[in-house]
Amino acid sequence: MIISVVIPMYNAEATIIRTLESVLQQDYKGSVEIIVVNDGAKDNSLAVLTNYVDTKGLNNVTIIDKPNGGVSTARNAGIKAAKGDYIALLDSDDVWLPQKLRKQVEVLTTYPDIDFLGTNRNDEYFPNFYFKKFGHLTTISARLLLYKVFLLPQP
Repeated sequence: MIISVVIPMYNAEATIIRTLESVLQQDYKGSVEIIVVNDGAKDNSLAVLTNYVDTKGLNNVTIIDKPNGGVSTARNAGIKAAKGDYIALLDSDDVWLPQKLRKQVEVLTTYPDIDFLGTNRNDEYFPNFYFKKFGHLTTISARLLLYKVFLLPQP
């Protein structure tokens, strides 16, 4: 199983390497393709990233360079290029805990009817939100999404 990690990048020269390393340090044993989409950054993000990828010889990292169009266009470009069975979204200033992909793949394998899986931030837990009680896995309806956006590309 291949996981495609899509990272939109804009002016992230100070954070992109830490973000990329958090993906490279995952304990997931399957294949991971990393797609970083430079969204017309005006700083040295692209040079910093390219140098790191070349120096480390990372053949599982694809860099897409496009004019600035915003984070959604960058994510869409990365998703379009993805070849994986699953797509994982990560912002260029965030990091993942080492077990994130493994745990999410375990959930997706156990519950194959899941179409989209999101998580809370580290140690954050909502026992309920308005009228909805939460468990380990909770179905989030379109109606509930009108009250709160639960699906963020954070760890």
